[in-house]
Amino acid sequence: MGLDGFVGRDDEVGRLRGLVSEVAAGVGGVVWVVGEPGIGKSALVDVGLGGAAAGGVRVFRGGGDELTQSFALRLMADCLGVGWGWWMGSGWRLLICWRVGGGVDPVRAAGERLVGLVQRECADSPVVLVGDDLQWADEASLGCGLGWRRWRGRCRCCWWGVPAGAAAGGGGSGA
Repeated sequence: MGLDGFVGRDDEVGRLRGLVSEVAAGVGGVVWVVGEPGIGKSALVDVGLGGAAAGGVRVFRGGGDELTQSFALRLMADCLGVGWGWWMGSGWRLLICWRVGGGVDPVRAAGERLVGLVQRECADSPVVLVGDDLQWADEASLGCGLGWRRWRGRCRCCWWGVPAGAAAGGGGSGA
């Protein structure tokens, strides 16, 4: 029996825990956890994040779903716990600016505000954002999540993506 009841997953759990330690030390990035549907990717991520809180790393988690994938930034908003109050305050102002000003892309502007929210959270403590069931994620949320690659070393945040199948994102984990 391996770490936390996983059989044959000691290397993977160790690597994920090492990545949590890197985030705690200020090194962010992107991790892509892939495998066949039902193989236990989400459970592996749960175990890998097991010591995050003790290490001072906060975890925000959201999941894509088939019914909400057409709503821009829904996964990212769910991950951050952003509710309708935020959208009504920020989202509508951005939409009005777009309508009146003509040059503002409201989805991109709202995405930038969500990234700003993550950066403020990272100022308090390191953060791991986990997006589960990415096969149902909206394109804008994926763009925000994958954009954390450019923040590596400059922000204490890491995006962990967990798509349903091996074909949905390449191979391995890229930190």
